[in-house]
Amino acid sequence: MYVPNSYQFPEEGYREFVAEQVGAHFVTHTEAGGLESTLLPIVWEKDRVLIHMAADNPQSQHLSDGDEALLIVQGPQAYVSPRWEAVRELTRPMVPTWNYLQVQLRGTIAVRNEEEFLLRAMGKLTNQEENKREDPWRVHELPIANVHAAMPRIVGVEVAVTSVEGKAKLSQNHSAENRRGQIAGLRERGRAQDLAIADAMEEALANAPTMAELSGLAGD
Repeated sequence: MYVPNSYQFPEEGYREFVAEQVGAHFVTHTEAGGLESTLLPIVWEKDRVLIHMAADNPQSQHLSDGDEALLIVQGPQAYVSPRWEAVRELTRPMVPTWNYLQVQLRGTIAVRNEEEFLLRAMGKLTNQEENKREDPWRVHELPIANVHAAMPRIVGVEVAVTSVEGKAKLSQNHSAENRRGQIAGLRERGRAQDLAIADAMEEALANAPTMAELSGLAGD
């Protein structure tokens, strides 16, 4: 992933972001050298990602131990109009841009179809989401016969994570005035993803280094 220095995603925020988004595009190779992808819910546990998918999904038939996988976790994204910029910058033409948050994980696959793994993967995912509710549902509420019957219809995948990259493209290369104008424009348009990007831009702007910090003078 191409990540200019100004668009670095804070590493300490990777896990929270992935847990919040839940879903990831699971990208793998086919035997013929092509690519396949399925949007799947995932659980990132230490240095492993736990996945379960339908056995009827053709992608599951092309998975082998040791294969490489790419997991793309896409956050909010939004088109940003140059009309929202407050100041015309002489050194940079006024053009549209696209702001977004994304984290990518790469790793190696292990196919895990043993019932213990499948129950752990499903249980952790369910608990992760149900714990956000006042009355959480648990996998053990299913009749055991139903659980056993479901196992052959599911393929378990464990991805050993080898690298993680994140990108937070939030107009950091624009002036503070123009960023505030873009935030106002996004909030006025008011779609869910616009508001999420506006929130992320506001946070990034609030945490941006001051001119004194950039010149090494802070605290002198």
